[in-house]
Amino acid sequence: MAIDAVIFDVNGTLVDIATDEWGDRTLGVLKYHLRYCGVRLGRRHLRANLRAAVKRHLESSPHPYPELDWTLVWRDVVGEAGAFDHGRLAGASAEAEERRAQFCLDLARLHRSAARTHLRAFPGALAMLDTLRQRYALAIVTDAQWAFARPELEELGIAERVPHVTVSGEHGIRKPDERLFRDALQALGVTADRAVYVGNDPFRDVHGAQAAGMRAILVGDKKAAATMPVGHKPDGRVKQVRDVIPVIEALARG
Repeated sequence: MAIDAVIFDVNGTLVDIATDEWGDRTLGVLKYHLRYCGVRLGRRHLRANLRAAVKRHLESSPHPYPELDWTLVWRDVVGEAGAFDHGRLAGASAEAEERRAQFCLDLARLHRSAARTHLRAFPGALAMLDTLRQRYALAIVTDAQWAFARPELEELGIAERVPHVTVSGEHGIRKPDERLFRDALQALGVTADRAVYVGNDPFRDVHGAQAAGMRAILVGDKKAAATMPVGHKPDGRVKQVRDVIPVIEALARG
């Protein structure tokens, strides 16, 4: 079966990233920033309030694999702390609502910035994308936040190489929900049987893509492949994403 499109996961597949969202250093940056905004929460209370808001949002979702919107999580936390009861963030006007939305977006991005330890494309990933885009339509399906997913892809030079990005945070669902994969397929105008998904998670990436009717390549060592759901296995496997091209070509021939 011919292949018309290759769709990628991001973190752990194309991108090497490390973050510490709940660490003392990260929460310390947020704590002091909030004090300038009139919100006094220590690290312990800030961590507890954030965790409670995360739990509340996930439990209220009707979807089996819910995704957070961190701007709404932050809206809960600062709203409960009274930041919306006074000053320039108060009021029911459209302008005040826009200021509150921007404030929470800024907090979500500050949280991500403070949490980042490193962010870089895996060796050979950009060259691999350059080669593939000469022959295939490319897209991304990633579990990520709309507040910072695309800016990070732009920072790394991936966005200019991949024209379509499906971000879980824009849909309220996470992989392996089939709707995310179908969104990318629809955007590319490609049927599932003529597309390959490349990811590093046996369940969310491989199982999810296969459930949507795509073939899937698992990036990682043999230990990762051993954790595949019972009755499932990847259609191909590579240790590093830069080595994926021969596997894609073999699937196209087979």
